[in-house]
Amino acid sequence: MKKIKIAAAVLAGCILLMSLAACAQSDHPIVESAEAAHPPESIASNLEEELFEVHTFATFRYYSQEDLMEESALVVRGTVINVSHPFFIENIYSGGQDIFTDYLIEVHEVLRGETDQTEIIVRTMGGVTNEIVSTTNFHPNFRIGTQYLLFLGMLGGGDFDVPGEYYAILGGLQGIFSTTADPSETRGLTVFDQAVGGEFFGLGELRDEIEAVNAEVPIPDEDYYREMGRRNMQQSIDNGVFTMTDEEFYESVNRPWYPGRVVEPGVLWRY
Repeated sequence: MKKIKIAAAVLAGCILLMSLAACAQSDHPIVESAEAAHPPESIASNLEEELFEVHTFATFRYYSQEDLMEESALVVRGTVINVSHPFFIENIYSGGQDIFTDYLIEVHEVLRGETDQTEIIVRTMGGVTNEIVSTTNFHPNFRIGTQYLLFLGMLGGGDFDVPGEYYAILGGLQGIFSTTADPSETRGLTVFDQAVGGEFFGLGELRDEIEAVNAEVPIPDEDYYREMGRRNMQQSIDNGVFTMTDEEFYESVNRPWYPGRVVEPGVLWRY
């Protein structure tokens, strides 16, 4: 099978830092067996025997523990219990598409923010469907049945954001902490290790710290994330990461907040 590799650079402050996630209920059903989802016919008809590989890479600013706590719309402790088949989202203006995967998280504890859901969706870019492979340097290595501490963002504005109840990880992989330590080796304490960055949290200490943050720092809302996206984009322009005219900048930060649409939904299945 012939392989065609395409590398796509996503610049910090442009697409991904404006696109952490949005919040409303996902339409993906949970079923007992996996069902294959296929790319749109217009794409599939051009594939023949070629395997398209697209890699998206991005840089994220450093998030300290304080940043993660203050800038998260939702902080939860939960277990990954399901994963969707990858599905396509299309930008309704440019026609560009990419593949996304949803993970279903059973919520054990909410430490910051509010949700009345016992299960939430965390959406990530990347996946394999039909003969298209989409990979990123910020796709989480989630393991079914593993408990995580997640710092999540809630917003739109990215090229592939759509209305719906889902979240995205704050700071790429910086907002993921897993219980990798054996409790017997940590004197019975629950310790969460960061996926990247080397930070760790003891659960009891974290509860106290987040309680203090909750009392002093408002939970970010959509307006907060909109302003953060504008600020990050302007900083990237000022630092020469990319160039953009004033007109292009205005159009980018003032476009509709959800410019994406799901081309073909994924299907969640039970493990």
